[in-house]
Amino acid sequence: AMSKGIRPLIHNFVGAKEVYPEKYVWSSLDDIVNMLSDKEYSSLEYRNFIENNYSLSDTNSKIISEIIEGEDTKTQLNHNLIKLNPEISL
Repeated sequence: AMSKGIRPLIHNFVGAKEVYPEKYVWSSLDDIVNMLSDKEYSSLEYRNFIENNYSLSDTNSKIISEIIEGEDTKTQLNHNLIKLNPEISL
């Protein structure tokens, strides 16, 4: 939603304030009512936050790295299994 310039209303999950600015995070019904009542609205600010913190190229690079690392880990586990039990064929 933020990438489209829509105001974020983030519930205060564990770690939310480490991912999003505190002004976007709510913990109580009063908090969210106040956020919804706030007349200040900046679509450009919301969009810029995503562009500056979650660029498509950076996100894609991280995903590809995770996939490659996951495959490397899987391959290493397979080799370890074969070493432990040579009768296993993968």
